[in-house]
Amino acid sequence: MARNECGFDSALSFQKNRVVATDWKLVGIVSPGMKSITWKNGAVWVKQPPEATEIEKRIGYWESQTFYCGDKKQHFPSKEDEGDGAPKCDDGDSVMFNALLCRGGDQRGCNAVAASQDRDGRFWRSPAKMLTRPEEPADPLKGGQTTFSGDHALGLFLYFSATSDSAAFKKWIAWIDRNERCYTWCNGMPIGTPRYCKNDRCSFAIGDCQVLLLLGARMDVGIPFCSVDPFTSLPTVTNAAMNLKATHDAMMKALKFRPPGIEIVENVFNESLRVYESAVAPVEALKTMLEAKLVEALLIEQIRATFSAKVNARGYSRHNALVRVMLLEDMGLGADWMDDIVKDIAKDEPANPFFQYVAFRRTNKAPMLDLILKECPSTEKDAHNRRTQWSWERDSAKAEWVNTMYWDCLFASRVYLETRFVPSNQKYITNDLAMAALGSAVAKLQDLRKLVEIALEQLRRVAAIGADPTKAITDIIADPFAAAKAQLELVKTEAAELQKLTNKSLKEVAELSDAVINLLPRVADLKIEIPELKLPTKPSDIIPSKASDVLPQFKIGDGKAEVNYKLPGKIKVKIGIHDPTGIF
Repeated sequence: MARNECGFDSALSFQKNRVVATDWKLVGIVSPGMKSITWKNGAVWVKQPPEATEIEKRIGYWESQTFYCGDKKQHFPSKEDEGDGAPKCDDGDSVMFNALLCRGGDQRGCNAVAASQDRDGRFWRSPAKMLTRPEEPADPLKGGQTTFSGDHALGLFLYFSATSDSAAFKKWIAWIDRNERCYTWCNGMPIGTPRYCKNDRCSFAIGDCQVLLLLGARMDVGIPFCSVDPFTSLPTVTNAAMNLKATHDAMMKALKFRPPGIEIVENVFNESLRVYESAVAPVEALKTMLEAKLVEALLIEQIRATFSAKVNARGYSRHNALVRVMLLEDMGLGADWMDDIVKDIAKDEPANPFFQYVAFRRTNKAPMLDLILKECPSTEKDAHNRRTQWSWERDSAKAEWVNTMYWDCLFASRVYLETRFVPSNQKYITNDLAMAALGSAVAKLQDLRKLVEIALEQLRRVAAIGADPTKAITDIIADPFAAAKAQLELVKTEAAELQKLTNKSLKEVAELSDAVINLLPRVADLKIEIPELKLPTKPSDIIPSKASDVLPQFKIGDGKAEVNYKLPGKIKVKIGIHDPTGIF
């Protein structure tokens, strides 16, 4: 019997220099001396030489013991369920652990995370749950497994940082923007906070927006619902429009019939929103770049993440805080004072190789090896318990590695053996001249952000769905920066003065100053392209005039949006929503 890299077993038969894996329906060629097997699908298996190191031997053993969920068409690394009987999948934490595998360089982990996203951009807890699409718990404030969580969002942050999968990131951000906001308990955040799923326990936590801004800036994707302030998420035109559409759709379902000509109004709505989203995307991306620079300069997320790591109790919350610190360091946002705190944590739990990795990967990873070999099973020493634990997220005093899922051991060995470049820590400012330059740079970034917001405000007119949406668009095309350009020369002059202030020996301040200068032309030269809007000018173009009096009418303004239906039999129906954007 043999097991392949996807966890499937097969009987083997040998015919001279050929090996046939019956269950895999695959044939391989054995090399002279039986040192390797080259399979017809391109995979090559190499026999471990007698001089293989202990860690290489262990990796081969762990690979043979790992557990997968799914079948031959869809399989991914997973835990095993804790119940009795035949092994079953426990894929509730799949995204988080597969993201860590992906960060460690294991493509199987990357594939599993990517397969957890549906066509709409929404992420689920695993590829299997993406297919079955379970319902959210009925009560948003009580128990039951939600379809996603903040822990998995951290896994996605890590995945996107490692892969720069901008297409998937853009779809995910668009889905979050269209999803309903939180309106009950919101993880200590304000009412109206965005959510990762359709349950309020999936709402953003403090610091999530700051990481999304950093990722968005790196992939040139706007994050319209996030701001620099960790406690403030922004209402958006898209979100308000989707709330209105949901109300309209619910009304149509309740009516149990389609009023004549309703498609016309729906098309106007959908087309206007599509045009708005297309036009606003580059402006939001520029705004996100500016805000990400402010997040970096103000140390907002570095302070929050490191403080969480310091105060969180042993177990998964401390593990996740260290994952977040590792993420920031991978993005070049580490600091010496962050290292000092992480080293204290590593000393508190010296038996956790992942903690040792985050603390000492720049200097000396050697002590990790003894920990990995001591705590991860070997052929001679393996309890063969249920594969239920990612050991490094548990209190190391409880020795949960006896229930290892083996994937945790493979991850630890990969990051131990990796040769990736770790960006140097940022150097922060102490002298008065540098502090003045830093403050000036931040002020200029704020000025640029205001200019971009002027353009955004004008673009939001596109969302006003009325009799002639084309006119609103035409007005904007004329000069979207009429107000902004008048201020731009002043900002350029002040930014040039900032460069003179900057002490060249203070590299970080100089880089921030340069970032301000480099972003100026992008603001000045921003071109807003409005897609062509093709809509009927009046209902009679599509339907007979007799039916026009039953068309629903959208009434928009004063912070509210209403849909009025005039139905046969003198029935009148009015529905409406409050618009938090103040745009409708």
